[in-house]
Amino acid sequence: RRVDPDERDALRRDLGPDDAVVAVRRARTLVHQARPADAAALLEAVVRRDPGDLAAWQLLGDARAARDRVAAQQAWLRGFRRTHFPLPWPGAPCLSADAVQALAHGLQDDPPWDRELERFLAEQGADVTDARPHHVVATAGRFRARGLARRGRRRAARDVLATLLQRAHQWTHKVVPWDAVLELAHLEVGLGLHDDAEQLIRRVLKQGPDEARVEAHLVLAEIAVMRQEPWAEDILDEAALGPLDDPRRLQRALLRVERAVRQQRRPDAQKAAEGIDKRARRVGLPRLEALATVARADVARLPGRPDAALEWYRQAAPAIGE
Repeated sequence: RRVDPDERDALRRDLGPDDAVVAVRRARTLVHQARPADAAALLEAVVRRDPGDLAAWQLLGDARAARDRVAAQQAWLRGFRRTHFPLPWPGAPCLSADAVQALAHGLQDDPPWDRELERFLAEQGADVTDARPHHVVATAGRFRARGLARRGRRRAARDVLATLLQRAHQWTHKVVPWDAVLELAHLEVGLGLHDDAEQLIRRVLKQGPDEARVEAHLVLAEIAVMRQEPWAEDILDEAALGPLDDPRRLQRALLRVERAVRQQRRPDAQKAAEGIDKRARRVGLPRLEALATVARADVARLPGRPDAALEWYRQAAPAIGE
C-alpha cells in the first residue's frame, strides 16, 4: 500500500528521532501555522547537529524574520555562505533569491556584506543548472553592482554586471537575466555610454519579457531626452502603453520635466512638475524622491530663482550619491 506523508514522517521519527528532513518539514508546517518561535526552536536544534543543512538555515531565517530581523539575517547569511553552484543534485536546497535580497536590503553599504557578495560571485557560482540558482546569482550580482554604484564606483559596477551577463551565456540554464541587462543599461546611460546602452535596450525590446520592455522604453526615453532627440516625446508616449507601476509613472513624469527644462519651455516644465514631490513621497523610494527634488530645482532655475534651486539640489545630493 502507499504510505502517506504524515505516516512516512512518523516512521522516520521512530527510526531516527533527530531526523533533519522530518524536523525541517515539521518546522515549515509550524511557520504556516503562525508558530515561528516553535519552528525556530526545532531548526536551531537541526543546525546545531548539522551546520551544513541549507534548508534549515533558510527556514530558520524565515521563522525569525517576523520578530528579529538581525537574527534572521544571521541565519540567512550562514545559508548564503554554504550555497554553492552547481547544486550537488537536482532539487538540492539552496538559499532563495528572496533571502539574498532581504540580506542586501538589511546589510546595505556594510563592507563585510559587500565582500560576501564579491566572494560568492567569484567562488560559489561556477554554473547554474536551473531557475533557482539563476535567480540567486543574478540577484547577488545586481546588488553587488548597486553597492559599488552607490559609492561612486560606477565603472566597477558596470564591470560586475557585464561579467554576470557573459557568464550567463555559459551557464547550463541559459536564461537571460533581464533585470541585470536593464541595470547595466541604466549604468551606461549614467556613464555617457549611450550607444552601448541603446544596444542593450534594443535587445530587450526585441527579445525581453513584457515587463522588461516597459522599463526599456523608459531607458530609451532617458537617452533620447539627454541627446535632445526630436522623438523623445514619442518614446515617452509609447512607454505609457505598457503596464506602468507607480515608480515607473513617476520616472516617466520626471523625464517629461527634464525634457521641458532642457528645451527651456518654462510653462511646460512647470506643468509637468506640478505635484511631483507629493507623488514621489507616495512612491516612497529615496532615490526617486531625490530626483523629484532635482526636478523642482531645475524648474526653479528657469525663471531665475537660483537660491531656491541651490537649496533643493543640496537636499537631493545625499540620496542620489553620484
